Order: sequence, then structure tokens, then C-alpha cells
Amino acid sequence: MSSEWLSACEVSCGDYPVGIDDLAGTGVIFGFVGGAFIAIAFMVLYYFWAYDPAICHAAPVNPVDDWVLRSTRGWGRKRLPRLAFCLERNQYRLNEALGEGNLNMCDLQILTGLGILLAGFVSLPVLKGAHWQMVCYLAWFATVTHLSGLSIMSKHLYGCSWERKSRTILMGILLIVLVVAMVPMAAITISEDDGGEDLILTWNCNATCFFSPQFMANNLHSVYLGLQWGDTDMLIQTAAQFGSAILAIALMCFSFVVRLGRINPKLLSTTKSRRASLSSSTQTVLRRMANKHFTRAWQEVMWRELVARPFLCVFLLLRTWLLLWSSMFFEILWVCFLALYGLSRILQVSTEFYTVEGALNPDPDYLVHGYHTPQGDYRGGTWSFGQILPVFLLIAPVVGFLRSIAPSDSKLQPSSNPEASPLGMGKDMPHSPGVFNTLTRKRSSGSMIDADADADALPQGSLRCLRYLEKSTFGASQLAKNTFVFTTLLVIALMAWFLAVLFLDIGVSYSLSTIISTLPGAVLVGAPLAGFLQLFLATGIFDTTLKSSRRRSAYYWAAQVFVDGLLATSIGVGSKQSKALDKAFWPPDKYDKPTNTDELVMFLSPNLYIIFLMTCITMLAMLIATGTHLCTLKSRHAPQDSDQASSLVEDSPEI
Repeated sequence: MSSEWLSACEVSCGDYPVGIDDLAGTGVIFGFVGGAFIAIAFMVLYYFWAYDPAICHAAPVNPVDDWVLRSTRGWGRKRLPRLAFCLERNQYRLNEALGEGNLNMCDLQILTGLGILLAGFVSLPVLKGAHWQMVCYLAWFATVTHLSGLSIMSKHLYGCSWERKSRTILMGILLIVLVVAMVPMAAITISEDDGGEDLILTWNCNATCFFSPQFMANNLHSVYLGLQWGDTDMLIQTAAQFGSAILAIALMCFSFVVRLGRINPKLLSTTKSRRASLSSSTQTVLRRMANKHFTRAWQEVMWRELVARPFLCVFLLLRTWLLLWSSMFFEILWVCFLALYGLSRILQVSTEFYTVEGALNPDPDYLVHGYHTPQGDYRGGTWSFGQILPVFLLIAPVVGFLRSIAPSDSKLQPSSNPEASPLGMGKDMPHSPGVFNTLTRKRSSGSMIDADADADALPQGSLRCLRYLEKSTFGASQLAKNTFVFTTLLVIALMAWFLAVLFLDIGVSYSLSTIISTLPGAVLVGAPLAGFLQLFLATGIFDTTLKSSRRRSAYYWAAQVFVDGLLATSIGVGSKQSKALDKAFWPPDKYDKPTNTDELVMFLSPNLYIIFLMTCITMLAMLIATGTHLCTLKSRHAPQDSDQASSLVEDSPEI
């Protein structure tokens, strides 16, 4: 088996190349990662201070961005009036500095990604597999940061066709090169031989080996042999490494497609027209369903609660997701999530492969499971010239930003011509009265109070939430605000859970088994059902509560806490009690001696339990709500029937 492995690569895996301090040293990692986080800091500051939601005529003001920016900026003015006054005095220079700094950091990140990959391919013959992983993740880190930075500067790119096209071409080139570089990462794992007694450490092989198809085929063949040997961690490690590489490529490609759509005004206009057409036809169908009449009152209640309201909730849920997904606020959340995910993978590679317990840092006897490693191999703890310099270079963008906002004779007063600015941001200034008055007028025409008050005028017992089929009315309602908050908190909770598992896994194992066994069911089915149930309860609360008040808001928050608790309980039961449930529902002979298919099903069983529990809970809640409405209808009609009977008795002639 060893000869097959080594024959698949021109360079023997036993010939260890010399470790490279300037590639994966602490200073180099800190320099690359620090630059990306500085770019993210510029994005966050630009969004909360200088971003204008009205980015262009093709994309209307997103209600999520409108609500978030008004809330945060209003809170800042009330809580920090002195700081707000000082910033507003220098808002022109600050807006210009943030815009220029964001563009400069975006350009720096794309050059960083191309430079890392170019240097990696040039140095490929002297790199180890672990080094190649570090190269790929550093380039991936720079790429996703660059893509997100461009999307937040989309307003500037709309008016600069040449810059938009050139950056799009560079983005495509970087994406293709990075995908080519990351595909071999799926083969970097431990491969066992001869019953697991000897190890061929593929991450210690030359990086050139991983571009050999025969080498990757032999890696898969060793996994098959490992299944025949019995208990081994090789399958989990190989699956985890493969899943990590595929997930990184998928996240990067998804980010590229989304950002390409954000900076292309023609694509935005086309998407807007198609969404409007589809929304109009869907609204017509929903109105017909809701206005269907029946001869009996209980039939109308059953139809409204079990058919019309669920379809309306699905429509509003999809609209909420689209509004949140297309908002720049979600863009900030997404880039922060990607940055932390990339940081966890970089730390995983550095701690797993470069610590004292890792394969590239052997014990004093230079033995790893009986396999001799070369003496004096790379430890990554030396600060050399190539590690110190990137850390000091991080000061450059900060100094440039401070220089841009520093007062000077030429910038004591803002220019009277906003177009004189290279970014044209003088006319945007979100804190200027003109912009805020414009947004206020737009908001007053469909404010939250007016929208809810008009809907409250409809008769009780009808599906009054049909008014929110219109996008402008829904975006200005209290129901939309509550749904945005619930969806945002749910997304943040899932992201935090995913990242917590990754960071807790650093330095312990290289397995994504916890995430794979629970996250698909929680994200693909559990979260949508939770959002649907929250909207079902919220629309029911809106229909039964006549006036917009604090009581309705309290009911909304109670529904949020209830649904969040149900989802958390389902995930906890599915993940913690999966073995007990498998033993209870699985045949004893298959549970004690499972086949490969049975093991795979048991491994994914927590997802099935989460889906089953959330589906049952959602259906039960719908039935309980329908029964409550039927009981209310019966109690409301009972006094009317008794009054009619008494009036008939009084009007009857005496005999």
C-alpha cells in the first residue's frame, strides 16, 4: 500500500521539505488576518455612519436598512450628543475618508489574494500539504472580505462603469484560481496503512502530490480499506476535511454570485421587475383564497386558519427573508460570519499541524505513532524579517484614514460642489437634514402606526393581515419589525452556534461531525418551520388584537420566546438523545452490528429527529390555534342565538 501511495507522487512523502517561517508564521498570519479585519472595520463604520439606503433607482430603500440605521443613529444622537455633534461638524471629511478607505482596503484585499496564490503556485515544489492549506485559507479570507467590501460600495460603482467591469474581471479570475487551488485540499488527511500501524501523513507530503489524480484516487481507496479494518478515525477525518473544503468553496462561490448581482444595475432592474410580476400574481391568488365564502361559519374558520393563513405566512416569510437577505445589514452580518469562519480554519490548521502535539511538531524523540519525522522541523515560533514586516504594514491603512479626517486649510469647509469629490459622497451625507427629511417623508406616507391603524379598521375575525401583501405597507408595519427582529436573532443564533462548535474544536480534533449531524436539519427545516410558526402566531395575534398597543407588542415577544424555545428544545433533544432514540426505534440486530448504510443513517439521525419534532410541533400549534378560533366563534354565536330565541318567545301571540 505504501508503494502505491508513493508511486502516485513524483516527490516521495518521506522527503520533507524545509519549513517556511515566512508563510505560516505568527506574524504573517497576524498581518494577513489583521488586514482583513481592518477592512471589515471600515465596512462597519461606513455602514452605520455614511451608508445611504437609497443606493440607486433600480433598488428601492430596503426597510431593514431603513429601520436599523434610523434606530442606531437616533440612539447615538440621544445617548452620545457631544460625540454626534462633533462627528456631524466633520461629516463631509469623515464620509470621504470612510469611502476612500473602504475602496482602498477592497483593492488591497484582492491584490493580497492574488499575491498569496501566485506565491503559493510558484513555491509549490517546496510546500507541504499543511502549508498549502494555509495558503488557500489566507487567500480565501482575503477574497470574501474583498467581495463584501465591494457590495457596500455599490453606489459608487454604479456610476463608474470601468471600475465595476475591471473589478468584476479581477473577481472572476481570483475565484477561478482559488477554486483550482482549494480542490486538492479535500485529499489532505491522514491515510492509514497495514491495519493502522504505520502512518503516511499526507499533510506532510509535498503539495505537488495533491494535484495528482492518482494520489487522490489512492486516498479514497485507503478510506475503503479503512472501513474493512474496523474502528478507525480515518473516515471521519477524511469526511471532515472533504466537507470543510467543499463548504469553503460553496461559501465563496455564493458570495461571488450575490455580490456580482449587487454591483450590476441592469441585473438589479431585471430582478426587481420579475419579482414584482411574481409577487402580483401571488397576491391575486392569496386574496381569492382569503375571500372565499362558505355557508357555515365553522367551515370559513377552518379554511382561513388551515389553508389561507398558512399560505399567507409562507408568502410573508419569503418576503421577509428576501428583504433581510438583500439588505446591507445582512451583508455586514455575513462578512463577519465568513471572517470568523475563515479565522477558525486558519487557527485549526496552525494549531493542529504546528503545535507540539501536531504532526509537524513531533515529540523530542521525533516519533509520531512510530513514524520518524525529520529533526528540526518547522515549529512556527520564530519571529523573522518576513513576520515582523506584515505586522507593521497594518499601520498604513489606519494612518491613511487618520490623515484623511485630519483638519487642514483646504478642508475646513466642505466643497460647494459635491461632484468635485472623487466618490461623489458629499451629496449623500446620511446625517445631513436633506437626506433625513426625504426619508422621513417617505416613512410618514406609510408609517408603522398608520399601516397598523388602517388594518385595525377591518372587521374582527377576518384575515386582516391581507393588507400587508403590499410590500410598502408590510415594510412599515409593526408585524414586519417584529418578524425582522425574530429572523435576525435566529440567523445570529445559528451563526454563533456554528462558529462556537468550530472554535471549540480547535486543537482537539479535525472533525465537523457535530455540525454535519445537526446543522442541516436545523437550518434547512428547523429554522424555516420556526419562522413560519412565529408568523402564524403573530398574524393570529394581529387579527385578534384590535388596536396596536403595548399588549400586542408583548404578545409578539412572547411568541418569539416560545418559538425560539421550541427550536432550541428540538435541536437539544435531537442531538443529545439521538443515541437513545436510535436504540429505541432501531432493530436490535442492526443497532448492535450496523452496516455502513446503517452507520450513515445513525450519524445523520439527529437531523431527522429535529425535522420530525419541529414538524409535529408546528402542526400541533396550528390545530390548537384553529380550535381556539372555533371555540371563540361558538361562544360568540351562543348569546346571539339565545337573544333571537327570547325575542321569538316575546313576539309570539298569547293563546
